[in-house]
Amino acid sequence: MMRTFRLSSMEQYIIRRDTVTLTELMDHFNVSMNTVRRDLDALERRGFVAKVYGGAVACKREELVPSLVRSELNIDAKQKIGELASTIMEDNTTIYLDSGSTTPKVLPHLENRKGISLLTTSLPAMVAASNLKGISLISFGGVFNQSTSSFVGQSTLNIIDTLTIHTAFMAATGVSIENGMSNTTYFEAEIKRAICNNSRHIVLLADHTKFGRDALISYCSLEKISVVVTDREPNAEFMQFFRSRGIKVLF
Repeated sequence: MMRTFRLSSMEQYIIRRDTVTLTELMDHFNVSMNTVRRDLDALERRGFVAKVYGGAVACKREELVPSLVRSELNIDAKQKIGELASTIMEDNTTIYLDSGSTTPKVLPHLENRKGISLLTTSLPAMVAASNLKGISLISFGGVFNQSTSSFVGQSTLNIIDTLTIHTAFMAATGVSIENGMSNTTYFEAEIKRAICNNSRHIVLLADHTKFGRDALISYCSLEKISVVVTDREPNAEFMQFFRSRGIKVLF
């Protein structure tokens, strides 16, 4: 198993179970005890897992709340963002809809659109888009990540690397001027980074609680963004940054 994928899988395995033993990890992932210890060292540096005597425990954080629960937080703000984002989607184009609790809120506003090819790794987005007649839905497959309700994996990255996407509608756990858009899970961040590298335009969908925060892994600098869609005006520092770089802000 590729180490980067094993690390992400092991991280989610520990988080779901709260407490695991070294022997359990060795047996489940079919690796040696030395490999388990090295992997736990790497995971502990990420900040979501802590080593304890004979095993490891999950460090609970807000970002680890299951996606179904997150989808009901700040619901009014997310619905507003979804409606605003739908106004900048063009017919007859290829778009990517990121995983996250905000991005699927775009889809109810696309019933009358035509010729949109929608690519996504998000299971909620797939379900919501499956009933829209004007949308051709394309999924990448991969391994299902329960905490984000999305599909990840090396095969997903390989497909993304062959694509040219017109507009990517991206989510983020944290948004800061210094570190850009950031996320909490390694493989999820790798997919987001690959999408941004293969998209002509990047649109950030983020409610006001995400600004001024940093999550564990940065995946795209703010300079690359074309449009920011949020629920209220960002503070003066962010607005000055966006204006100076010609980044449009909708709120």
